[in-house]
Amino acid sequence: LQKRARPLRFIVFDKHPGGVGIAAAAFRVARDVFTAALELIESCPCDDGCPACIYDTMCKEFNFVLDKRAAAVVLRCALAGHGEAAVSVGSEAAR
Repeated sequence: LQKRARPLRFIVFDKHPGGVGIAAAAFRVARDVFTAALELIESCPCDDGCPACIYDTMCKEFNFVLDKRAAAVVLRCALAGHGEAAVSVGSEAAR
């Protein structure tokens, strides 16, 4: 098992300098966002991931580390409450 300097977590950020409030708004509706993301992944007909479900067309690493099945597992765990203690407003994630 790999030791991490920081706990596993979801990272949501605004690309706009200074932000426009998207990350804060997404945090308030995280459960709905995770549910919608899981539904999108599970309903996508592709096998391994595509731009319609998990790929980012702007990814400089060509989405090399993204995995459709793993994304679904992570979202299911988040929705089930596993790792919930690591999520809090104003915590390290907001820094």
